[in-house]
Amino acid sequence: MKEGTKILLLEDNPIHREVLFDGLEDAGATVRKAESVVEARSALMSFVPDLLLFDIVLGDNRAEVLQFVDELRRRERLRDVPVLLVTAYLEEVSQEVLLRGIPETAVLAKPFTFDDLMKRIATVLKER
Repeated sequence: MKEGTKILLLEDNPIHREVLFDGLEDAGATVRKAESVVEARSALMSFVPDLLLFDIVLGDNRAEVLQFVDELRRRERLRDVPVLLVTAYLEEVSQEVLLRGIPETAVLAKPFTFDDLMKRIATVLKER
């Protein structure tokens, strides 16, 4: 990942959000964080990221984030921004992800190491 890579982080778990935020910032990224789709949508009004890093499941809602990804794909200025989805519910959401044409390389199962995340970010950005 290049220094200054802009990432929008959508994660509802406050501990996970802060750990990811701190690690990504330490790795040289510029990170905006959101705990909900509403916050992420608001952040995108003034921030165009190089990568969308989203937890697929927020609370008990397994559809909201994927619907948000669909919405972003319809926006001209965001449609080509790569997305990396993380989830602890890979089996439950994999069908929905594949139906949307999101490649397997753009999904990372929790738990993962920070090194795993950085490698996957590099892969997703390279596929762009």
